[in-house]
Amino acid sequence: MAIVYRGNTPNAAQPLSQVPGDSAVLAEAIRLAASGASDDAVIAYLRNHQTGLPTIVAAEDVRQLRKAGAGAPVISYLSRVTALDIGETAEGGAS
Repeated sequence: MAIVYRGNTPNAAQPLSQVPGDSAVLAEAIRLAASGASDDAVIAYLRNHQTGLPTIVAAEDVRQLRKAGAGAPVISYLSRVTALDIGETAEGGAS
């Protein structure tokens, strides 16, 4: 079985700030978290702007959210409404 994507599908490894049209909602969520907004406030913003969220949230964007102060509830919410790229894993790593 093969999955074929057609149309304008962003590369999962590419940070969303480089994908036109998909970064505005996440950029504002990062700004809110960095300004000290509570996780509940960031989630409320994301919920109200859910249609503007990208289909896939890049690992770098998740790191930026965490660095800005967003907690586990924000990341958990995103994982329920989008696909999260978790970045490289240790599978098949050095032996």
